Amino acid sequence: MSGSVVLKGLVKTYPGVVAVDHLSMDIREGEFMTFLGASGSGKTTTLSMIAGLTLPTSGEILLNGQDVTFIPPHKRNIGMVFQNYALFPHMTVYENIAFPLKMHKVSKEEIAKRVTQALHMVQLPQHGDRYPSQLSGGQQQRIALARALSFEPGLILMDEPLGALDKKLRQHMQIEIKHIQEDLGFTTIYVTHDQEEALTMSDRIAVLRDGKLEQLGTPEELYEEPKTLYVADFIGESNIFKADVLEVGEERLKLQLPGGRSFYALRCSETVEGPEVSVAIRPEKFRVLSASETVSEEYNVFEGIIKEVIYFGESSKYSVEIGKDVIIIVKQPNFYPATKVGVGDQLTLSVHWRSCRTYCEGLSL
Repeated sequence: MSGSVVLKGLVKTYPGVVAVDHLSMDIREGEFMTFLGASGSGKTTTLSMIAGLTLPTSGEILLNGQDVTFIPPHKRNIGMVFQNYALFPHMTVYENIAFPLKMHKVSKEEIAKRVTQALHMVQLPQHGDRYPSQLSGGQQQRIALARALSFEPGLILMDEPLGALDKKLRQHMQIEIKHIQEDLGFTTIYVTHDQEEALTMSDRIAVLRDGKLEQLGTPEELYEEPKTLYVADFIGESNIFKADVLEVGEERLKLQLPGGRSFYALRCSETVEGPEVSVAIRPEKFRVLSASETVSEEYNVFEGIIKEVIYFGESSKYSVEIGKDVIIIVKQPNFYPATKVGVGDQLTLSVHWRSCRTYCEGLSL
């Protein structure tokens, strides 16, 4: 119950707009792949072309090695789950799940068996005689998933399926869906603009931007090793600032902040052009040093003045000015007893040079 998907040079244009621009990727059997991007990035258009609801301008779509580019949706053996659930309000849960099976001319006996199995998959075996209006949002979403699974498709497509749920239920359903997908092993393509959701659920993430593939990788690869400044900014939170180039080495650059502080950073571009680069550092990569503490030469040390403190319960964020007009965010866990610092205090910070990533492009969103 799984299928591979190959996209080859997929293009979709509308008058004056290129929605998807020569997109190519391989999605493995049993993989949970997420299309992540801002509005207009092409993620939903790509999903729609895979489903057969939208015809590509050019390119190919292969399912299990078969070219399905121009095959109608009902012949692709694909299940879909939408944000609004798309459940029929006048039908019971049982009838909703049975509907696609009837469309596939499945016998009554087999329908009864598969509906029962699908309800057990989503842990709602006693809800078959209820109507959608009698279910919570999370239950409705699970029924929509059960309906998509009932005819044993090789591929499940999910378009912002948790967008209508509140934050706590959304987080719960992320884990529920991932567990079901892992247990059953079906291939999933999931569309979201929520980067935390993508990091939580995915085996791999395709970051799309203006219809193009910006980066494809595991959640850890995208978070720890973003290939472009856009990905560093879009996935998670990053401090991004400019610094002057003093020396160019094979692995790292020696840089200088406005005001004179020099430091080392990882070289992420093959060519380094111009007198300055953009630097991206995750807020949690910094460590606050005590007055007597020293670090090895692998670590950069910055002195800074606290401009703002924001308390988040399990952690606090400090806005720290480390150079002229260079203010960074530092995220630190709140151990007990918590260290009391306030606006105007001086902090000494350390960060490994490999956690300071450099990019030659500027940030344009």
